[in-house]
Order: sequence, then structure tokens, then C-alpha cells
Amino acid sequence: MAQQKTELKVKKKKKSLYRTRELHVMLIPAVVFTTVFAYLPIFGLVMAFQDFKPLMGFRESPFVGLKQFQYIFTMPSFRTAFVNTMIISFFKIILSILVPLILSLMLNEVTKSWFKRSVQTIVFIPYFFSWAILAGMILEIFAYDGIINNTMMHLFGMEPTAFLVSNKYFRTIIIGSDVWKGMGYNTVLLLAAITLLNRGSDTVMNTAYPRKYDEYVTYYAGKYQIDPYILYSIIRTESNFNPQAESNVGARGLMQITEITFDWIKTKIAPDEPLTFDDLYDPEVNIRFGSYFISYCLQRYDDDLATAAAAYHSGLGTVDTLLADSQYSQDGKVLDAFPYPQMRRYVQKVTDAYAQYSEIYGTADSSG
Repeated sequence: MAQQKTELKVKKKKKSLYRTRELHVMLIPAVVFTTVFAYLPIFGLVMAFQDFKPLMGFRESPFVGLKQFQYIFTMPSFRTAFVNTMIISFFKIILSILVPLILSLMLNEVTKSWFKRSVQTIVFIPYFFSWAILAGMILEIFAYDGIINNTMMHLFGMEPTAFLVSNKYFRTIIIGSDVWKGMGYNTVLLLAAITLLNRGSDTVMNTAYPRKYDEYVTYYAGKYQIDPYILYSIIRTESNFNPQAESNVGARGLMQITEITFDWIKTKIAPDEPLTFDDLYDPEVNIRFGSYFISYCLQRYDDDLATAAAAYHSGLGTVDTLLADSQYSQDGKVLDAFPYPQMRRYVQKVTDAYAQYSEIYGTADSSG
């Protein structure tokens, strides 16, 4: 049995290789190129341990062990060369990331696409130039009779500076030229990454703060002249958009309306309609009743969302009692503090959700 399974796996593998044979053939040039130019030259490392003579080749050149390394490490200028290499390498790595990152973040905030493309093109151009061309450009710029020295002499009467042979400036020129050459390429890569992150973040935020039942929310927000994001915020806080949700006190549906509140709202907006408390499991009915109630709360409490949310959660009577206490309200119209932990958490959730909805989706239109 085990042998049959093994044979079956081998047959499947052969079939898979046969079906993809064209793809494997296409890989051959890349494998050959990589082997010849990337792996074979590695064997040239043997020259580091030989007194290598080109005419004698690898086989005939005498083996000297670590003599070459000993020579380098004991050179008087080794310490200076090593320190310069470390400093230049460190700042190249840091600035090659930091400068493109800052530039890409700035370009990401630009709204004019033509300006963004123009800047990207300008900073990308040096990447396509060879170092021979860039060296010529740097020579023209920093030469003793170059652009910078001529400009400084004509404008400020300053004496020319030998930038290219100065110990003071050579590190800066080397680091700056390397960053300048690679800046455009790295900026494009980072800008693409930022764009993808923004899209991913938008997707996550849209999932975390959805606009489900948009048809009903938009209609009843317009009918009762309230911001639809307020409705989304309350639905998200109350039921997380679950139309079958029911609380431990018997509140039902998307906006968690209790039976006593349902009966009161029904007398206001649907006195002759054959609706029952069970109809609150219907998303449209629930949003209709909840929209009216939060609209009523907003009108009653000077359009203050926090106070209206407290009333929606804890009841009109509770909020009216708190408004009469100067400890919780200075003007008697809106609450400045929420003494009950559950009320305070609820108000915080609703106001935070409203802020997120407004930030993600922009200004809402409740005109209907």
C-alpha cells in the first residue's frame, strides 16, 4: 500500500513537471547567466591568498597565506582608511533611506498629480546615468573653476575652494553624490509602498467602520435631518450591525431599542401602522425608529452629540436630572461630565466612532 502511494506521488510529480516544462526551459538562460557571472567569479577569492601573477594564473602563482592581509592591516594609513570607510558607509545607508523616505512622504501629500510626476521624474533622472557621467557632472560642479566656486566669487567675492582635494569636504561629496544618484529610485519604491499601505489602511478602516444598510440610513438621516454618520456610529456601538442583536434588558435590533421606547416612538411616527416590538428585527423598521429617537435627543439637547448619546443610552429622564445639577452641566443644556462609568464609556465609543466615520468618509450630506 505504501509503495503504491509512493508511485502515485512520483507519477503526479512527473506530470506536473511535464505540464510546466516550457517554464523550466525559460529559466535555463537565467541560471546559466547567474552561474557564469555570479558564482564562478567566487573562486577568484583564492587570489587573496596568493602572490598572484596574471601570466602564471591561479595554479602557478605562489601561495602566501595571510601575508596580503598582514600587509594591509600594518599600513600606516589603514586606520584612517578604515574610519573613513565606516563613516561614509554609515551615512550612505542612513541617508539613502532617510532622504527618499522624507521626499516620498512629502510627495504622498501632494494633490497635484502633474507636480508629483514632475518631481518624481526630476529626482529619478540621475539613477539612469552611469557613474562616469555623474563623476563628470560632479567635477564640473565642485572643480576649482567649477560652478560653485565661480558663483561664490561673482556674488560674494570669495576665494575659490578646492573641494575635490580637501579632507574637509571629500566625505560629504562622496556621500551626497551616492545619495543623489539613488534617491529617485528609492523614492519611487517608498512612494509605491506608502500608497499600498494607505490603500490597505483604508480597507481595514472601511471594514472596521462599515456603512451597512446605507439605503435606510441615508433615507432616514435625510428625513429627520441628522448626520448619517451619527446613525452609523450608534449602530456600530449598539449592535455592530447585527440586526438580530438583543441585550440583557431586552433591547432589540441594530439600534437596540427597548419595548417602552418602541411604544413611545410608535405614537409619534406610526400610530396607525400595525407594527409590533418584534418588527424591530427588521433593519428598516429599527433604523427608522432609532433615527427618530436620536434626532429627538439632538433637538432636545442643543445638537450636542455627547449629551444626545447619553440620553439615547440612559434615558431622557436621567440626562434631565444631570442637567439640573451644576456639577455636571454649566448651562443646563448640555452635559459637561458623565458620572456613570457605563454612560461615559458609551458616549466615548459613539463620539470616537463618529470622528472615525467623518475622517474616513469625509463630510456627510443629510439633506436627503
